[in-house]
Amino acid sequence: MLYRRNEYVEIDASMSISVFLFISEKIGNKYSKR
Repeated sequence: MLYRRNEYVEIDASMSISVFLFISEKIGNKYSKR
């Protein structure tokens, strides 16, 4: 499987951001409920 460098980096970055937002939302809910 070959990827053009830019495409691969863009996909990786957007996935990382999505995962980060998802996790931070979960953590935020956990702390706000206490």
